[in-house]
Amino acid sequence: MTKKIWRIFFLMLLVFFTFLLKLPVEALMISPAVKQLYVKPGDQVVEIVTVANEEDRKITLFPVVENFKPKDTHGTPEFLGDTDPEGAARWIQLPFKNVELAPKERKDFLFKINIPKWARPGGHYAALFWKIETNKQSDVVSVSRVGSLFLFGVAGAMTGEMKMSDASVVKNKNGGVEGFSVSIENKSNIHIAPKGRIEIYNFFGKRVADIPLNVEEKNVLAQSKRIFFEKWGKSYNSWWKLHARVKSEFGFNFSAEEKDLVFYNLPRFAGIKILIALIIIIFAARKIYQRKRLKKEHGLILGS
Repeated sequence: MTKKIWRIFFLMLLVFFTFLLKLPVEALMISPAVKQLYVKPGDQVVEIVTVANEEDRKITLFPVVENFKPKDTHGTPEFLGDTDPEGAARWIQLPFKNVELAPKERKDFLFKINIPKWARPGGHYAALFWKIETNKQSDVVSVSRVGSLFLFGVAGAMTGEMKMSDASVVKNKNGGVEGFSVSIENKSNIHIAPKGRIEIYNFFGKRVADIPLNVEEKNVLAQSKRIFFEKWGKSYNSWWKLHARVKSEFGFNFSAEEKDLVFYNLPRFAGIKILIALIIIIFAARKIYQRKRLKKEHGLILGS
């Protein structure tokens, strides 16, 4: 009975690994991941995309261009296809319907971008993706979200406003400060990568930390909101209150903003330790006081 079970087990393993060997595995590298272009209506731009086949087999690539917009407050794009006749996806003109890459081959592909004369000022967004077909007719695999994002900024009047809609302290489960959350709301018609810093001051007004805002230069797309989390690497424990000044700058002649936060950065366990230490100090001081009092009383008795 035991031998039969082991035979079934090894047979299942053999089938499993045989199935794995037949699975197509694609590895495609695209550069750049994000491209920002500031253009004028009527411009014609030549761009380049680098594609690398990391596989040990020949592949055929099929390009797909789509419009996109922001989906949430974390900068996730929502892809919309290319049905909008005024969308930026129609601006990208690819001279090829498909391209082939040999195993481990890396190629640069040139293509034109035609900016319409009627293009509205502000931000327009498109993505260039790829579908992959192996050299085997039976293996057709779509690779989602592998491609480049194009952020177009068309010259003209920049309307609307940028503002820091919220700033707050983020604490961990122990009660200590983990970092700061800063919400930037873009009500303008252009994408912007906000800059700034978070200055931390102690109870006496001395600056004890300086945290840069948006070091990675992530964009807040037009008519969207994005939340930035900035980690406080070296926290400053304090029994007294701390003061944070959040400063943000937007560029494009939009006004800079500041917000002030007051908080405490004393982790729960640190507070317990301090409380225990205070109890020990009070207990020790009381013992010392009692001993001195007894000595004094004992001296008075001997002297009487």
